[in-house]
Amino acid sequence: MAAIRSDGTDDLDGWDDGEDEEDDEAEEYEADSEDGGFAAGVAHGIALRNRQMRFGDEVDGDGETTEGFSDWRSEHDDDSMSDVSEEAQARYEDENGQMLDEDDVEGEDWESAEEEMPDAPAQNTPPTSTSVTPPDTSKQNGDAADDDHPAEAPTTNEPPRYLILEDTVPSAHHYADSAPSSNPTHMKRVQKEHGILQKPGALPSGVYVRTWESRLDLLRVLFIGPAETPYSQAPFVMDFHLPPTFPTEPPHAFFYSWPGEAGLGGVGRVNPNLYEDGKICLSLLGTWEGSKNEGWNSRSTILQVVVSLLGLVLVKEPYFNEAGYETLAGLESSRRPSALYNERTFLRARTFVITALARVGKEGVATWRDLKGVGDVVRWEYYDEDGPRGLQKVIQDVEGVLERSEKGGEEVDGLTVMSKGACIPLRRVLVRLKELR
Repeated sequence: MAAIRSDGTDDLDGWDDGEDEEDDEAEEYEADSEDGGFAAGVAHGIALRNRQMRFGDEVDGDGETTEGFSDWRSEHDDDSMSDVSEEAQARYEDENGQMLDEDDVEGEDWESAEEEMPDAPAQNTPPTSTSVTPPDTSKQNGDAADDDHPAEAPTTNEPPRYLILEDTVPSAHHYADSAPSSNPTHMKRVQKEHGILQKPGALPSGVYVRTWESRLDLLRVLFIGPAETPYSQAPFVMDFHLPPTFPTEPPHAFFYSWPGEAGLGGVGRVNPNLYEDGKICLSLLGTWEGSKNEGWNSRSTILQVVVSLLGLVLVKEPYFNEAGYETLAGLESSRRPSALYNERTFLRARTFVITALARVGKEGVATWRDLKGVGDVVRWEYYDEDGPRGLQKVIQDVEGVLERSEKGGEEVDGLTVMSKGACIPLRRVLVRLKELR
């Protein structure tokens, strides 16, 4: 079983790619992090300073204005509108900067002076974006561009990694029937969790989080399997609930283990930590007895859970996620069992692709409620011409595995080369995948 330290210090099996640093930032939720980048932070700070000097706006203790979630918390958040200042007295000046009495101003005809006084240039504060591609603020703030590494053009139709939906919570969400909490302390912490998740660059690539404006304590997360693992390009959906006891107790989590179509090898677990009944075995969720420092504590975050699932569960050799097997990693005697486990996992993960595409279709309309909220993401990931074209990648990957396996001469690793027995259902999987194009 996989375990994650609550302080975010564990190695994420080669998949940290900076996520452990993001976890550290997420743990310091009491002080907002600088995930938007140094340049964006400088621009944001300058804009706030100017705004405060010019208009007397108040800024919170972290140097950020309070944003979002106001409708959800308006009558519960004691901090939201506690220090509203009285309206500032109006002051009037003539064109020479001389002060005017209010009596002199009333009834006067004022003329536009656009020719002498053009509009002030727009502020350089970059917009807060939930897009996967944060705005490029380097040129706005005078930073020198790196000519050797020009920025890639953003994909305009790429779905945001984080999104609050206005729809009602799907009835098939595993925790849809749970009672919402009205406790102000709980609600404020839930808002903080969403503030962490929505920061540009916070969520790893291939992770999409959806929540509902009427129930921010419920989330649905779509994971696209990481490359160079048996889960590559496969979709996995999980539901989360931040219960009234959160953050004293960890979030509740449920995994959708879709059964595969007959004859395609879609039987059994896709990972030792992901049960067919929906249970997710992870120390950070309190479902696995790890060491003292590996469990949940009140400063842990839902972002840590997401990163742990991606980095500790959807790994290259899931065989060693079995309880007690981690000590066998690297042993010559474990290579063959691990390769055979990868074969079954690779086949099982391809059936997840088939199930998701059959339930969503090319139009991205989720006909099954366990995909509500992420149907458009599935369409973009697998079908969109401007997207990753995941279905074509999966087909090419399977074709390459079959070609290498049938050619022979290479050791079976369960990832790039399969045994003859595994190639039989894999050919049927390939046929079914091509039917979905």
